[in-house]
Amino acid sequence: TQWFPKCGYSVCYCSLPLVIRARVKEVRNHGLEPTAVVEVKEVLKSSLVNIPKQTQTLYYSSSCLCPPLAPGEEYLIMGYESEERSRLLLIDSSIAQKWKDRMRRKVKRWDQILQNPPGHRRSRN
Repeated sequence: TQWFPKCGYSVCYCSLPLVIRARVKEVRNHGLEPTAVVEVKEVLKSSLVNIPKQTQTLYYSSSCLCPPLAPGEEYLIMGYESEERSRLLLIDSSIAQKWKDRMRRKVKRWDQILQNPPGHRRSRN
């Protein structure tokens, strides 16, 4: 199984506005709006919605539970935010990978690259 699509690590990280590390408490597939209840351990990237480190609900965009999440497991989750509804969203292009501590260094490196892209010089004021 490939961790990320062929676009590469930093491209995917850059293009998805929500990146969290979370432990899945339960996945609910009742009715028209499936959800995953998670305990947020760390917010690695967010732009639109304030995400406190506590229990949060992730909303799937369809009846397909993609990406699949297993209760009790900890994941690096890359998805989307809905500012108007203050929701965290999982859609077909969202990514969930079981968390491993060595991922922390990669995520920090991605942040550094995104802050200072190669070939981009900061202007001096």
